[in-house]
Amino acid sequence: MSRLLWVALLLASACESPAAPGDASAPTDASAPVDGSTSADAGPAPLLAAMDDLTLDEREAATVVIPARAGARVFVEGAPPGTVFDEPSRTLALFPDFTQSGTYPITVDVLDERGEGAETASATFTLTVRDTITPPDPVIVGEEALWGATLYSLELTTDDFLDPPGLAGRTFEARVVVPDAATAEAPLPLSIGLHGSGGSVGTGGGSRERFGIGPSEPYVSWWTGQHSDLPDEPGADATVANNSQRRILHLLDWVTRTFEGVDRERVSVSGSSMGGSGAVFFAIRYGYHLSHLQSLLGMTSALVSGREDSFQSHWGARELELPDDRGMSVWERYDLSRALAETPWLRDVHFTTDSGVRDGLVTFHHVSTPSPLTDEAWADAAQRLHVGHRIVWDQRGHQTNEAGFRARWYGALPDASTLRRDRPFPAFTRSSLDQAPPRWDEAEGAFTGGDPRGMRNRYLAWVTADVVDERDRLELPLFVRTDPPAMTVADGYPEVGHGYTGALPVTVDVTPRRVRRFRCLPGETLRWRFGEQSGAVIADDEGAVTVPGLALGAEPVTLVLTRS
Repeated sequence: MSRLLWVALLLASACESPAAPGDASAPTDASAPVDGSTSADAGPAPLLAAMDDLTLDEREAATVVIPARAGARVFVEGAPPGTVFDEPSRTLALFPDFTQSGTYPITVDVLDERGEGAETASATFTLTVRDTITPPDPVIVGEEALWGATLYSLELTTDDFLDPPGLAGRTFEARVVVPDAATAEAPLPLSIGLHGSGGSVGTGGGSRERFGIGPSEPYVSWWTGQHSDLPDEPGADATVANNSQRRILHLLDWVTRTFEGVDRERVSVSGSSMGGSGAVFFAIRYGYHLSHLQSLLGMTSALVSGREDSFQSHWGARELELPDDRGMSVWERYDLSRALAETPWLRDVHFTTDSGVRDGLVTFHHVSTPSPLTDEAWADAAQRLHVGHRIVWDQRGHQTNEAGFRARWYGALPDASTLRRDRPFPAFTRSSLDQAPPRWDEAEGAFTGGDPRGMRNRYLAWVTADVVDERDRLELPLFVRTDPPAMTVADGYPEVGHGYTGALPVTVDVTPRRVRRFRCLPGETLRWRFGEQSGAVIADDEGAVTVPGLALGAEPVTLVLTRS
């Protein structure tokens, strides 16, 4: 079979996200022409050898080795979201989830500039993903006209993919808001809203300007899943599939298939308390479907949550260490610092977390206390890994604001800074305005030090419409939001509002994220220019580029990156 010359299939246990390169060895056929070797008779290896089409089932893993000449640059476009391409090893790790059936023309471009002139080659192979997993669709049971939109009430009856086998057949409520103005030519964004523990089904923030999905979760698994032996106690072979998250994704897929005009490049998820935790946990598994997320009073790790009792009710006792549907301990799966370190596509998701230092239910440990898996807290991992983030905290408790100080005091990104899955955005780190979250002091039995109220990456913005992402050039217009100005409310409290009122410039490090075409090799040297500032920078081990110490002002200035 000729396909075996260029692709090695790794059949794996079910999973909705591919492993990062290096998680498992990928067998390849020794005859595949991938090393650029030569012989006395054959001459130089071809720049790009022939490739055959590939067919997979949903949730079937494959590693494709691109047969390109050694030392040449390789660029891949058109693969399903969530695919991981590792250029140094020429491997394309595919794992289409249960909503990604269809046909994908994948383009491979190869460039070799080492000779007397550039040599290029291009080829396209077709990935076909068969629709092999078909959960039951929801049923519309109610319809209500809103201002410029329609609200649909749904019932979703589960099977043994959307629920543990012993609980299959349960019915879950959901609501969907569909804007009247949405069309294929003018698609509108979609937001998913996850309710808190004991909360009612919402509308997901839907309106005449955006689709909304409000799923339901009547039990407290924090929007993750339940072990496979329920309603009985877990046995030795029990697993914890992410049933709750599958139901969310199934609803997203159903809305996209049923109603015209969903912009899949602008899908966000948010929630408060259990819903905020669920937003983070959903991103850990399915973040490649998201443009961004917002977690209010939610946790970022099951291991430092203080809520082991509620998890054990659905995951089994902690000491059992039950695996999830991929084979990883479910307790380790839902740790954001671990997931960010191990999952390349997750570092391209933009996170906003908003937490209370005095929260007794979802304790502040998840922000500033190191995870036992990584020895790194969420606030530190976001900075070290150069992830797009806005981390907020103040002295509120759980669902209770500080007296005289309103929630969400920190303002929003300006309209110009649209987060889209198909456009790069700047991940800001080490801003001169950054504040330090309090840390746990064991002797005091309290969170101390740092700033009692504060934020990371406040006021920093960009102009999405003017972003340029080409093979040889990346442009990101950056600025500090100053309008409308924030207002002082009391001594010791941050200003309330959207715009910065202090001295400029603000200095910050910038890492382009969600780059599609201006992909860099680890160790590659890039040139950069930002107004009167300029210099060179070397891409890190994952190919990410961080430009240090940019001086941002109130008017947009474009950061320009080019290849040396």
